Amino acid sequence: MRPESGPVLMCRSRPRTDLQILPKRIESIGSPVRKTLTARVFRRTTPAPDVSILTLRFPIGVRAKFKAGQYLKVLMPDGDSRNFSMANPPHQNDGVELHIRHVPGGLFSEQMLPGLAAGSRLRVELPFGDFYLRSASELPVVLLASGTGFAPIKSIVENAIRQGSTRPMSLYWGARTGDDIYLHDLPAKWQGKFPWFSFIPVLSEAASDWSGRTGLVHRSVLEDFTDLSCVEVYACGNPLMIAAAQGQFSEGADYRKTASIQMPSLIPVRHNRLTKTAYRND
Repeated sequence: MRPESGPVLMCRSRPRTDLQILPKRIESIGSPVRKTLTARVFRRTTPAPDVSILTLRFPIGVRAKFKAGQYLKVLMPDGDSRNFSMANPPHQNDGVELHIRHVPGGLFSEQMLPGLAAGSRLRVELPFGDFYLRSASELPVVLLASGTGFAPIKSIVENAIRQGSTRPMSLYWGARTGDDIYLHDLPAKWQGKFPWFSFIPVLSEAASDWSGRTGLVHRSVLEDFTDLSCVEVYACGNPLMIAAAQGQFSEGADYRKTASIQMPSLIPVRHNRLTKTAYRND
């Protein structure tokens, strides 16, 4: 394993073999200060037929610190929980914005969410996860999202804007149809305003009048970057997309140059979801 190049960070990963860890340095993160709060529903919108954006507010005077890209747990009445990434940047810490895909039969998205109105209350615990931008590096960033995997990416980009960053970022947002890019105008606005940011939407089932990229979103990354050793990749979204990206990113010789942190495939991976079974967002 060679540590000279940039990492690929996936929001879901599972080692398949023993692995060797060779970090350039050990980053001191410290124990997160988690809070369990009763949040109030401020607003619920539906930017797409199968996506809701739920805005929650904390009690007056209460703030909750988190890093851009982290997630929270919604505590269910039966003692279970559902996890959702915060889509708002950390400086907006008097509440949270959650992007929720409607999952057929989902305990939260189908059974609880429709009954939530302004003023409804939810118990949440935050923050969790280590899917956040590593500030120690100055390498260009590739942001790979599918569906509501855009939520933590939105937090990361808006935080970069807030901090006055000029670090190059390229967002590849994959979906089936144009309607599934449910906040298309937002990253398009970022692209028009900030020269360091580019937005590449990719549709797998594009309409005949679509003039943009088509196919699988991770393949578009491979077409544009023949050598991932010169960038950092942060990926979040559908587990099938994440698995395909991990597999195909690790197949190319150029990607084997990447120093491994958590993956036997020589792709360094960090995830904002502890395990597949521990992270449920239905």
